[in-house]
Amino acid sequence: MPSSATQTDQPRDVPETPDAGGISRLRSAAASILLRMASVLDARPFLSLILLLAIFLPAELQHSLNKPLWHDELFTFYISQTPSLRVLLRDMHAADLNPPLTYLLTRASFAVFGPNTLSARLPEIAGFALAMLALFEFVRRRAGTLYGLLASTLLYTGVAQQMSVEARPYGLLLGFGALSLLAWQLAWEKKPIAIPLLLIGGFGMLLSHVFGVYVWAALAAAEAVRIAQSRHIDWAAAVAWLLPILSFALYLPLIHMHATGLYPTAFQPTTDSIFNFYITRIEREFASLMLTALAILLLVGPRGLQGRPGWFLTHTEWVSTILIIATPVVLIAQLMRSHASFFERYGTTASLGISILAAILLARWTGRDLRAALLCILIALLTSAELPFAIGAVLDGRIFKSTEPIPELCGACALTAQLNPSLPLVDASGLTFVEMDHREDTATLSRVFYLTDPAAAAEYAHANIFDEMAHTKSLFGLRANVSPYADFISLHHDFFVLGNYNYPEDWLLRKLQADGATLRMLGHTSGSYSDHDLYEITFDARLQSNRP
Repeated sequence: MPSSATQTDQPRDVPETPDAGGISRLRSAAASILLRMASVLDARPFLSLILLLAIFLPAELQHSLNKPLWHDELFTFYISQTPSLRVLLRDMHAADLNPPLTYLLTRASFAVFGPNTLSARLPEIAGFALAMLALFEFVRRRAGTLYGLLASTLLYTGVAQQMSVEARPYGLLLGFGALSLLAWQLAWEKKPIAIPLLLIGGFGMLLSHVFGVYVWAALAAAEAVRIAQSRHIDWAAAVAWLLPILSFALYLPLIHMHATGLYPTAFQPTTDSIFNFYITRIEREFASLMLTALAILLLVGPRGLQGRPGWFLTHTEWVSTILIIATPVVLIAQLMRSHASFFERYGTTASLGISILAAILLARWTGRDLRAALLCILIALLTSAELPFAIGAVLDGRIFKSTEPIPELCGACALTAQLNPSLPLVDASGLTFVEMDHREDTATLSRVFYLTDPAAAAEYAHANIFDEMAHTKSLFGLRANVSPYADFISLHHDFFVLGNYNYPEDWLLRKLQADGATLRMLGHTSGSYSDHDLYEITFDARLQSNRP
């Protein structure tokens, strides 16, 4: 087993040139400065982490201020404010498909900071920070401080960062998944802290998200490989690893609810989904590695990329890393079989393994040159714009004064109020309806509707996710109106619809057209909602009178 990296590898010097010209001296000076900086950070793990978190935290606060709560986050927001834990568990099973940990932590955040946008997201921000810390320690113990910092930075600057500022369970899943990976590494070395960390990480994963079981299974498979190789079972670690699976009992009603769902074909995964997922997950990391290689060639020369033997991680640590990277393949295959929907955020834990893989590849490629790690960290922070974004957030100062984003004004609301304020405004999308209910004033919402028709939704969109909107309205105390489609059009011959005709889950505009309504496109409106196309709907009075 490789020992923890405690010694700084000697970097390769900048090659001398016969004329020792100005360019060569400049390269030598730059490489020397970079080495001194890298050596200082590599010898000070705590300082390195503090510097990364000093970028991460203000950037996350600013991201939150730039992004109003969207539909799925609002479910977390409302469920977490129920009057009792009993009601919370009831509403969780009735309205969402996640275990309770996210709602419980959000509820605790609300108790301390009050219910607002930032406090709804604080548990996930903390979870993502935990993922960075655990990933740092996992890699640091094998390849040194700066390569541990690089793994954390690549996670932060990659696509997974989007989940860090969203009040859904993915930030927590990343945090507890990374903690479980670190605890698993420590357990093999008989560290006393490993057992409590295994319990915290395992229960945290499985109580955060239904897909946490895939990460648990990946690490369980890696542990089986390690037991087979060593022919030894650490029973204390085995029990700590197996106990969290008891929480799977909470999954049974969630799995049943998921199985009864109808999902549009456009959202169902195919084999192409696997390819597309990994392309989006590695493109930023790949770009950072390539730019680092170019910088090393310029500063050090070809010898800087000759590498050294050794892969730093143990054989079973590689198994765990590769299996975590591969979990979306298993997930997509399962969802393909059940004809369920797949969104890339479902496989976000693969980014843990991808970040480790990228950091270790650079370490091997450069012989663990500290300058390469520091360069890659800086390149990742700059090309992702996270470093300048964090600096701008601090200088602006709004992150220290406000918790609420300022959403763009609803152009459709203003335009329809100007054209004819007596006509209803119908949201074709349940996403827009829930978001609008949260952001708009009561006067506007008095004429906003969402229409339900399970048969039409199944026929035109093959979806039933919003069929229970009337129940959602009652559950969350929504102020806008929900009406059965047939009841609404029996009362209204003319109204406006805000929607997107081709959005897979939206059936209303296609149903109206099939029923003989005239759809007149009024234009593309502005606003903070995903729907922007505004239609005026007119039913011929004679046709309307003949409808059952």
